[in-house]
Amino acid sequence: MPGTASTCSDLGFAMRDAPRPSDQLDALVSSKVPALFDECIDDVETARARVAALLEELGADEWTVRIQGEIDSVRRCAVPGIDGAEHVVIILVRKSALLTANSVMGSW
Repeated sequence: MPGTASTCSDLGFAMRDAPRPSDQLDALVSSKVPALFDECIDDVETARARVAALLEELGADEWTVRIQGEIDSVRRCAVPGIDGAEHVVIILVRKSALLTANSVMGSW
C-alpha cells in the first residue's frame, strides 16, 4: 500500500473497523437461507422449521423467523425475505408455484 501508516487519516479517511464475527455469521445466514427454498415449499410451518433448524445449526442465536402471509389456492409457495439489520428471516408467500427463492431474491 503506498504511503505511510498515517496517510489515510491525513487525507481524512476513517479506518475501517475489522469485521466482527457476527458480520460473518450474518453473511452466512444470508447466503444459506435462500438455498432452502430452491423448490416450492407449500407449507409455511415447514418453511419456518427448515429456517429455524438452519439458524440453530449455524449458531445464529440472534436471528428469528417470522411468517407473513398464508398459503392458499393463489399463493402457493413460501419464499424467504432476509432483514439482516434486524436479524429476521421473513417467510413470505407468492402467487406462482413456479417462483423459488432464486427467482425472486434478485428482484427484491
